[in-house]
Amino acid sequence: KGDNVRGIIELVELRGNKPRIILSRTSPIFLEKLFEQEIPEVFDGLITIKKAVRIPGEKAKVAVDSYDDRIDPVGACVGMRGSRIQSIVRELNNEKIDIVNFSLQPEILLSRALSPATPLDLYIDEEDKYCVAVFNDDDLEFAIGRGGVNINLASRITSYRIDAYGKKEYERNQKQQATLLSDIEDFTKKDVALFEAASIVTVSDLLGAEEGALLDIKGMTSDKIEEAYNGIEAFIESDKDEEKEEEVDVQELMDDLDEKLKKDTENSEEEEEEEEPTNEWI
Repeated sequence: KGDNVRGIIELVELRGNKPRIILSRTSPIFLEKLFEQEIPEVFDGLITIKKAVRIPGEKAKVAVDSYDDRIDPVGACVGMRGSRIQSIVRELNNEKIDIVNFSLQPEILLSRALSPATPLDLYIDEEDKYCVAVFNDDDLEFAIGRGGVNINLASRITSYRIDAYGKKEYERNQKQQATLLSDIEDFTKKDVALFEAASIVTVSDLLGAEEGALLDIKGMTSDKIEEAYNGIEAFIESDKDEEKEEEVDVQELMDDLDEKLKKDTENSEEEEEEEEPTNEWI
C-alpha cells in the first residue's frame, strides 16, 4: 500500500455503481509502452516496434526497425553501456530482453530471432510458415533455451513454426528419410511392390503420403498401412540404438588411447631416470 506501480490498463468495467480497473504488467503492450518512455527515438517515431512477445518473468523479444538508415535501432534501444535497456529490465524484475533487428527477409529475421545461437542452415517454407533450423550440436541447447523459452519466443515473434536440430541429428534424420523401403527388414517384397506401384519407394515418400491415398492403392489395407508405420518406427529406433553403440565404442577407444599414452609417458620417464649418470667419488 502506498507504493508506485506501473502497468497498463487492460479493462475498465462497472460492477454495480463501482468501477473495476484491471491493471496488467504481463502484457506485451506494457513492454512496448516502457520502450516509448525510456527510449526517445521510439517515442518520436524514429524507431518502430514491429512486435513484442513475452514469457513474463522469464524472457522477452522485441523486434525493432528504423526507416532512417543513419539510426541503429538495436544500439539506440540498448543505450550507452546498456543504460536504456537496463532501466526496462529493472522495471520488469530482471526479465531478460532480446532486441531483434527486424527484416522483411524471413531467413535474416529467423536467424536474428534465434539469438544467442547462430543457425548453420535454415530450411524455410514461406507458404506454411514453417522453418527447420540446424545448429552446431553444442549450440542447440542455447537455441532452444531453458524449458524451450528461446525457441518459443523466436517462433512467436517471426510467426513461423520452428523445429531446431543439431547437425548430427539432422544428418541422421535425412539419411533415415532417404532409406529405401526395400532395405527395411520388416517390409516384405510383396508390400514393397505394392508401394512402388504408387511411386512410394523411400521412408520419406511413405510418411509424406496421405492415408486416403495409400488406401486407394490396389491390394492395400488399413492393417498393412499400420504395419508399415510400425516397421518404419522400429527401423528408426534401431538406427538410433546403433548410433549410440558407435558413440560408446568411440569413447572407449579414446579412453584406451589416453590410458596407453599415460603408460608410455610413465615408462619413458622411468627409462630416463635409469639412464641418468651418477657421480661417484673414487
